[in-house]
Amino acid sequence: LIDQAQQVQTLIDLGRYAISVFLQGRTDEGVLRALGELLCGEVAQVSRDAEAPKLPGRLVEMMGFMRSYLDRPLSLSDIARSGLCSQATAQRLFRTHTGQSVMSWLTRERLTQAAILLTSTGLNVTQVASYVGYSDPLYFSRVFSRAYGLSPSRYARSLVEQREALN
Repeated sequence: LIDQAQQVQTLIDLGRYAISVFLQGRTDEGVLRALGELLCGEVAQVSRDAEAPKLPGRLVEMMGFMRSYLDRPLSLSDIARSGLCSQATAQRLFRTHTGQSVMSWLTRERLTQAAILLTSTGLNVTQVASYVGYSDPLYFSRVFSRAYGLSPSRYARSLVEQREALN
């Protein structure tokens, strides 16, 4: 088994290599987006693994539940139930350990996953919105724009524009 620092360095090295191959025109954007999604998922997993031992078990359970069901409407009651605690305890655990309310943390997770999907897949905004739990793509676009300062479609194009600027 390799330690966390080695895992992170390996992921960074792989990302650098993939970008250099892409910039040389030796692969297409779809392949790079798929690899980017895989790398982001692995980095997120390493980060979760690093933070998991420091967090209470109930909180880790609730976070895992929300990550597993980002595409579904989730209520505070559903989330608290997944951690086998009351709604008040769920709120207290999130505030204490993340500095956010349960629903704010969920929104941030959904938007983070949306940003990854937008830049690493060929999915359109409506599809991404659905994958991260927004049934209304217009509402999703407003929430995403507020968080990232760009519309989702503009954000998705930013990788291509950055690549073209480097060439």
